[in-house]
Amino acid sequence: MLDDLIRKLPPGIFASIAIGLGIVLIIILNPPHTACVTQNELLVENLSPLFFTKANPKLDNRKPPSLYSKYKADCLRGTNQGACLRWFEALNTLERSLVNSPSECVADATDLKEIKEALVEAPEMMVRLAWGAAAPQSAYYKNGWLDSYHLRSFCNLKDWYINVKGNTAWKNFREALMNKLPGSEALPREEVWRRSILSTPCSQI
Repeated sequence: MLDDLIRKLPPGIFASIAIGLGIVLIIILNPPHTACVTQNELLVENLSPLFFTKANPKLDNRKPPSLYSKYKADCLRGTNQGACLRWFEALNTLERSLVNSPSECVADATDLKEIKEALVEAPEMMVRLAWGAAAPQSAYYKNGWLDSYHLRSFCNLKDWYINVKGNTAWKNFREALMNKLPGSEALPREEVWRRSILSTPCSQI
């Protein structure tokens, strides 16, 4: 029945329909570049190989590790200011890049896997670095070896975490993390809060 209908169509109309369907298919398969797509492509280029790497055909098309992942591993091994310097610098580079991105494109940028993972994992790692292997003796020692430079970075990353996952997610993350810090089980919740950088007054930094 469909064949009969197609045969009855004037050749010109059938050709127009075929061309129209072809254009629609091309658009679906190759969506036009928006300003944000172009902006995020530039962002990825600027953050390579710090956060982004390309698959290497010589290594079974596997992606080599990013510099960020190397710096993070160095920081976790050393857990001191020197060992963590490049990791903090990488995060600050990422944060500056996002700040300088058009506001309408930031949501897409923070949804990129490599960026999203860094923004989500960095605040927890900073809290753990400041806390150390055991609970600080008092709130006076809560910053550990972190100074104002590191705390500003923590506050900025906290804001980006909330930007990516929402304020409720941050509160849930914060409470869960306080329960996982070494020695926190022996302290009241408010004392854990006071002795961790989670209680940092970011508005004053």
